[in-house]
Amino acid sequence: MRNGQGRFLKGFSGNAGGRPAVLRGVRELAQQHGPEAIAAMVDLMRSAKLEAVRLAAAEALLSRGYGKPAVQIGDGPDTPPLTVIVTRYDDPERTLTSQMEANP
Repeated sequence: MRNGQGRFLKGFSGNAGGRPAVLRGVRELAQQHGPEAIAAMVDLMRSAKLEAVRLAAAEALLSRGYGKPAVQIGDGPDTPPLTVIVTRYDDPERTLTSQMEANP
């Protein structure tokens, strides 16, 4: 159930039934091949003829093992950090306000 602005009312969801069972099944099947897929990436990283393929395999392994690296916003290490302040109102008549500012 939605309000006049198209937002879901409190206590209602657009996905009340959760993820479809078919997607869960596909995920489980894919996870069964996880060790083999990792072994294939290791093999590509070590023996692929093209450097681009070796690099892509290495990056895929690293991102799955350690997570993707943080992304620097700005030109360099001297760039001040970015602060994002979001204020949320429960009253549907008021609008969401957000403010972005650089810390000096």
